[in-house]
Amino acid sequence: MIRDAEEKDLDRLVELGKKMHAESKYSIYDFNDEKLRKYLDTCIWHDDGMLFVCEKDGEVIGAFVGWIHEQYFGSDRVAVDLALFVEPDKRGAMAGAMLIKRFVEYSKSKGAAQIVISNSTGVDKDRVGKLYEKMGMEHVGFVYSLNNKEE
Repeated sequence: MIRDAEEKDLDRLVELGKKMHAESKYSIYDFNDEKLRKYLDTCIWHDDGMLFVCEKDGEVIGAFVGWIHEQYFGSDRVAVDLALFVEPDKRGAMAGAMLIKRFVEYSKSKGAAQIVISNSTGVDKDRVGKLYEKMGMEHVGFVYSLNNKEE
């Protein structure tokens, strides 16, 4: 089941955030539980924030974080993802697809002129790309990064 996140979910969402951080290329960066908690709380309460959870058997097994904002060069609004994470042992079912579907539906209901989703973590790039394309997304670019922090 996909639903809007609530404050009661924040502990679990921070736990999922730690797991996402640990398996991604972002693990070289520090992780601050309280900073993440505050940001997620903002996404719950801000009109332009999105925070959805996937719940199975009463447990939150995945989440989607996104934001809608105006383009920097005009007034059209764009919906962007910030994080999509599903527990590793729950992947391959429908959780990710259901979270993406909710993101798309919500973004359309808020008048987003464009909906953008990416995979900047480097985790399962090919598999994630195929899922995005199956969900109707078009591959339009690349993400490159340069690590300037010592490991």
